[in-house]
Amino acid sequence: RAYHLNGNNSLRRLTTDHTMAARLVEAGLLQPDEVSSSPKRKRHYRYLGQAGRIPVDLFQCEVAVDDLILLCTDGLWHMLPDERLRELLVKSRGTDPQSMAHSLVDTANLAGGDGNISAIVIRVQ
Repeated sequence: RAYHLNGNNSLRRLTTDHTMAARLVEAGLLQPDEVSSSPKRKRHYRYLGQAGRIPVDLFQCEVAVDDLILLCTDGLWHMLPDERLRELLVKSRGTDPQSMAHSLVDTANLAGGDGNISAIVIRVQ
């Protein structure tokens, strides 16, 4: 996923998950609050390392100086819901992006560490 934290500390998800659970939500067959407990949440239909050509999602968003962009794997957001991610990013906003990313990964591991947990934090300059 990609997230944008703006100067008002509002966190917005920029990307759509490439999972069967996300498709079921889009089709109205699964409620958004049911995704975290659905076995289909880890069934990816598009991923890095997949054979063949993979379509790339492109998007644009307006950013300002000191806004934050978070890129992360599902291991992070499975352990830390969006509101918790927002709280942690806001709390550590004054630190360097690498330390912020390490802190997010450490917090997700302490929450149960389910799967690959990777994070990159980018501060807009």
